[in-house]
Amino acid sequence: MRLFTYKNPYYRGSTKSIEILDEEQNRVGYLQRKHRGFFQKTIDFVMNSSFIIDVYTYGFKNDLYCEISEQVDKRSLFKSIWKGNSNNLGNFMLFDKTKITTHPRMELHTDQGDKFSIKKDFAVKSVFIVNESDRVIAEISYDNPIPPQLIAIQQKSSDLHVFDIAALYYLLNIKY
Repeated sequence: MRLFTYKNPYYRGSTKSIEILDEEQNRVGYLQRKHRGFFQKTIDFVMNSSFIIDVYTYGFKNDLYCEISEQVDKRSLFKSIWKGNSNNLGNFMLFDKTKITTHPRMELHTDQGDKFSIKKDFAVKSVFIVNESDRVIAEISYDNPIPPQLIAIQQKSSDLHVFDIAALYYLLNIKY
């Protein structure tokens, strides 16, 4: 089990780079939210920072590791769909399966046929990423409910890379 941390910014719509640190507080990479243009940035500011969410993670040498981009079409009008590409997972799709906003749920489907679920329950400080057989892949928790938060990622399996986990949690945190 490996432990990684990063500090969530105060403003959810922030596009500044967020450093991901390991147990010894060494920088292993960073994640960042990006906007596709000025129009998206303006609409996103007006609509409380959750209109279109694109998240990118970069490695130690500033090389792109994972990118997740929201799809904007008539299929994703009511439930958000993201398309992603990762060095570890390859191409994947992320589906919002949330029915109640206090219990967000997402499903990740890879091109290889793997499925992962991301679950958060009301009044619980932890988010769990589990595989098809309900084995916990990662546990993400925060120290206090008010930003800026210190996010702790406990990587319990090598099925997902820490950059994938950080990007998925950051996206979930912005959305809900």
